[in-house]
Amino acid sequence: MQSTTAPKKKGRRKAKPLPTHIAFPNANSDAGARRVTIHSASTNALPVKRTELYLPDRLSPTKRQKVDGAQSNLVSGDAENTDGSTKQKSVADDKQSKGSKSEGTSKNHDGSDNAVFDGVRQHITPPGRVGRNHVSCPFHFPEKWNGTNFERTSQAAIGRVIHLGHGGDRCPSARDSTEPLMLDVVEINGVHGCRVLYCDCKGAGHHWEQLLDVELFPATLSKTATAFSFKVLKQFDLLSSIAKLTAMDFVTSYRRMTNNAFPQDVPDFYKSFRRVMRVWRSLQIRKRVANSMPGFNMPLRWRVEPSPEDRHKFTLFLSIDGNFKQQLKIKNCDQKDIELFVAFFSRKEVFDAYYKTCSNNVEKSTCANLKANNLQSQLKFISMVISGVISCKCARHDLYRPGATVDLKKGESFAYTDFALRQALKGFENYTDIVLSYDIACQYSKKALARFNTHFPDCKVAMENIRYHVPKLHGHGHSEDCRYQFSFDYADNVGRTHGERIESGWAEGNLAGPSTREMNPGHRHETLSIIYNEWNYQQIIKLAAFLAKKLVEARKQSAIKAAHFEKLTSTMGGDRIKIWNSLDTSPTVRNGEVLTVYRVKNVKIPSMKTIEDRLANEEANVLAASAHSKPAQFIATGLKLEARQYALKTKARSDDASLQRVAAEISAERLKLKDDIFLWREDQMLYMPEVRGYVSSSPLVEDEHLFLPSALSQKRRETQWYAQLSAFETSLRKGQADDALINLRLALRYKDSLNRGRRRVAYGNRNSTRAAVLIRRVADLVNTRAAAYRHARRALISLGVPANDPSYPELKKEDIRLKRVFAAKELGEGKFTGSWIWANGPRGVLSDAEDDGWEEEGNKVEWFRARIDAKQWREEVEILDEELGRTAAYFTKMSELWSTLAEQSTLCGSSEYAYQKANMFSRRAKDAKDWHTWALSADKEQAEK
Repeated sequence: MQSTTAPKKKGRRKAKPLPTHIAFPNANSDAGARRVTIHSASTNALPVKRTELYLPDRLSPTKRQKVDGAQSNLVSGDAENTDGSTKQKSVADDKQSKGSKSEGTSKNHDGSDNAVFDGVRQHITPPGRVGRNHVSCPFHFPEKWNGTNFERTSQAAIGRVIHLGHGGDRCPSARDSTEPLMLDVVEINGVHGCRVLYCDCKGAGHHWEQLLDVELFPATLSKTATAFSFKVLKQFDLLSSIAKLTAMDFVTSYRRMTNNAFPQDVPDFYKSFRRVMRVWRSLQIRKRVANSMPGFNMPLRWRVEPSPEDRHKFTLFLSIDGNFKQQLKIKNCDQKDIELFVAFFSRKEVFDAYYKTCSNNVEKSTCANLKANNLQSQLKFISMVISGVISCKCARHDLYRPGATVDLKKGESFAYTDFALRQALKGFENYTDIVLSYDIACQYSKKALARFNTHFPDCKVAMENIRYHVPKLHGHGHSEDCRYQFSFDYADNVGRTHGERIESGWAEGNLAGPSTREMNPGHRHETLSIIYNEWNYQQIIKLAAFLAKKLVEARKQSAIKAAHFEKLTSTMGGDRIKIWNSLDTSPTVRNGEVLTVYRVKNVKIPSMKTIEDRLANEEANVLAASAHSKPAQFIATGLKLEARQYALKTKARSDDASLQRVAAEISAERLKLKDDIFLWREDQMLYMPEVRGYVSSSPLVEDEHLFLPSALSQKRRETQWYAQLSAFETSLRKGQADDALINLRLALRYKDSLNRGRRRVAYGNRNSTRAAVLIRRVADLVNTRAAAYRHARRALISLGVPANDPSYPELKKEDIRLKRVFAAKELGEGKFTGSWIWANGPRGVLSDAEDDGWEEEGNKVEWFRARIDAKQWREEVEILDEELGRTAAYFTKMSELWSTLAEQSTLCGSSEYAYQKANMFSRRAKDAKDWHTWALSADKEQAEK
């Protein structure tokens, strides 16, 4: 059969990765054999130009005999003689003698080999000359023709021998009688049964050393029968750390990948694989775990107490939390099992010696509704020897600190917490700026100093100056006193730290909980340490981008908060601000109650009855009555009539309008309003005679058009009286808008007070119904005040006031909101600046309804909270800017250290590895600086826009 192989191109073709597939060009196009192109996926194979397979079912008897002969030649004839040479069978020799291409091994005109393996003829293009078949691809699966079909076999079955120590050639020092040893090699594509001949030269090293030289990790040091490629170990290390894949699942998948039909025929290497992985990881962890060093990524002046303005830049933020998902069952463990390395857990003997000196009493929380230590029922730990872990981590970047994770045995006892905190404070024993976030900090802080003075007296300076806070989410489960005393929301020198980042790391590690709770204690610590280390690595490589994006957001929010605070300050009055600035912002405890400027004092808040009376007695007129002449009084009366029309229209559309009593009230009000409008029309005919021609009555008096100057069209304004009357209306409309804002703010505070006190007073059906009705009335009042402002603003725009006048901005639905001042902050309020309605309008002159201690206290708390918001966002900008600089400094320092190690190394491999790491950290340093530059430029572009 004439070969259809594509002609060779001149020059050497660049190798390309080939997909694994079988392509059938056209099964019916050839009456002879069906030629199929197979792209090989062999590991470590040289570039494959072409592989041709002639399926025997379409071959003639003569061709079939030749293919069978070639396969027989491959299996039985490509065996090694005692001298290491390769003999070929007669079929191949006969084919060569005829000048055709061999189906054994032949030479091309370029010196390359045509090797027959996998039951196919494959043309291999080597970088040099290939001495024997398969020398460049020892770990692929050959396939043998059994007379009916191809079946996978091993390299050993076809006589392939792997030689170590001489570039694939047989060791010259090896004796002729030396037999190759069997070795199961787990490679990236499956499990291979191989025959290996080790080097016997002097200085060649032990067998396990020779395997390591070719990146095969032996399962044992003597009589090695199983080895794992470095690629396999790296693959499992990543999959188990990221996807939490177990060793059993990994081994099972490899056995099935080798032989999916009969996986039981594949050697079970589970036990040896677990042992090798523990050793592999103990070697890997030593390259990555490092402690913080003074002057490493911070200036040496970090030990000097910073100024109050820069204190937040050099604060150490720590976070402690317990996790009850990473447990260990009570089971028969291997008594000889040891912990091969210590990274994020401390040595067992060190902790045990400390714990013997501690009291076993568990302090019950008297504050937190969450009650983290009380809720951990011992019943759910009845089958666990270890109930979970507690860890002290970086609060801002969620990095595990070396040695600062401790196993829990009896719930969340403070003895475990103290030890974890002590480990995290290594190197910071005398530091004075430390912030600790803990979900039960209110309870933990009470006796922490006394306990440390007993067990860790070297940390006295740090513990005397440490500041305790409760994470923002957990704070909402605490009592209100704790929320004001320990919340991050009202703290100085913390930026926008929230203390909840530690939870994200737990969620990732908990995925491995079902497998780690079944392990031996030492193996469990190693596995969790690898997971923690992978988490740290992922946080570090993404840290620069994360901080840069946060910096852009912080700069934007800082500008917004500062502008809001300045505007609010300008409306409060100088005398108030002077008094408020002199107040101390630190929380104090008096008679068991926490007092702070961020908390409304126990002033008399209007009761439901008081608010109900105010609503009932409120005058319908919301105008600032400032008429000084008859025309002005005429316009003022028109505005009053307009307000009465709107109130009557609202009442007529209410749900109660169908009631007989309400319907009678509406009819009486319509008659009274109709008479008043009739009298007002007489004055209108005198001041605005031109409107006589288009004034008409409506079926409903509340729908009748009054035709005030602002309601006239542009054409109808061309009169002598318009200028004077429109000036009067403009002045009165401004007063109407200002009063509407004042009353809208008051209505929102009424609404907040009622909602806050409803649960306290509205018990029973009667009181609950009464409270609900009153709340609905206040909600309607809010809508009425908002509508009054919008109507006044539309009239002002019609009268010529610019639509973008900052004194009268547009009132949107989302602006009608009260930023809580009569209760602790809610989640998300840090980014909410408060509506503009609280900064616009007159504040110096209060309405009668607002002129009381309750309103004044609300204004004070609102101002202080706006100030701390602006301050915290400014601090956050400075902290993020500092952290970005430290990130670049850290990578730069690491690059310098690796470069120094490379220069000092006398071993070629070690030097190359060190330079590789130096270049990696150098690039990361450059990326961090680029992110820093981008964050500053992005902020500048936003500011310009």
